[in-house]
Amino acid sequence: MKKHHFYRLDQILPRGVALFPYIMGLFFVRLLFKLLFGPTTKIWDRNSVRARTFVFGVSDLDITVFSDRELPAPFLCKALTLSKRVLPFLGEANVYCAVGLKALVTRMNTFELRRDPVFEALTKAARSEDRIEKLVFLQRMFFSDALTLGDGPLLRQKKWRHHLELTGIKEPGGLLKTETIIQILGSLLPSRPGLSGSLGRWMAESKNPEFDVYHADLGEGFRILAPHLYLWFYHDREAQDRELLKGLLAEERVLVERQIDWEICGLYCQRHLIQTTEVLVHLERLIKVRAVVAPGFDEAVEMKNLRALFLGPSAVLT
Repeated sequence: MKKHHFYRLDQILPRGVALFPYIMGLFFVRLLFKLLFGPTTKIWDRNSVRARTFVFGVSDLDITVFSDRELPAPFLCKALTLSKRVLPFLGEANVYCAVGLKALVTRMNTFELRRDPVFEALTKAARSEDRIEKLVFLQRMFFSDALTLGDGPLLRQKKWRHHLELTGIKEPGGLLKTETIIQILGSLLPSRPGLSGSLGRWMAESKNPEFDVYHADLGEGFRILAPHLYLWFYHDREAQDRELLKGLLAEERVLVERQIDWEICGLYCQRHLIQTTEVLVHLERLIKVRAVVAPGFDEAVEMKNLRALFLGPSAVLT
């Protein structure tokens, strides 16, 4: 069935009926994980299913897995693969360990955390709700959804209205489109010339199947807006990159730092799927960026903490 048919079906189905497959799917995954990894393993829904903004037959069931111990990655991946075979609508699984929670709390984006209210309740930390925090959240949501939003905006209205509601941004009238979101992001950006234009530039380039964001020339504005999508200090760019970073305004520095924090959190909860050594090389480059924009920041201590977070404390001691 095509997605627009599901959209029409979603309009007429009682919400309890539309929710039923997701509830049963969650029950299956929860039972499987408790059998495999023990009864203390906790699993719950988040994002659109938790907020009841899902579109029946289109939205995925995103879950959070929380354990008091580190789950073995090979078995975890097999469990998720099996779950995906049984439940094709199973989406992203964020996996957290209680030991790593303390190191992550201060790095987490306020509004991304609110999409997972059960996990938010575990963190119990004061949160920033400033303009940069909103910008980082909406930029991340937009970059992951821009093509889908552009191709089928009707299917993404609930999603984007919820994003705007979370951030307290007044929803503009009419259909929310990519142009609408770019305009909203533009209103949150620092005033540096080139920042706003970098959004449209990325949008145009990203439609190319051969687009490689890490090597594309998207300008200085893009490096500030999305520092996690640029290869800093690559080859002979050391002096040029340092000059750019040292010249940033205060709120631009905050933007860069909060993007780096998001990157650490995002990679951590997907660590079962990634090559940890490659991730640490990527993060080492970003931590070097942070050391430039935040004088006094201890680069060595931060990398030690990240290695402990991703590899475990024993790996740091050896």
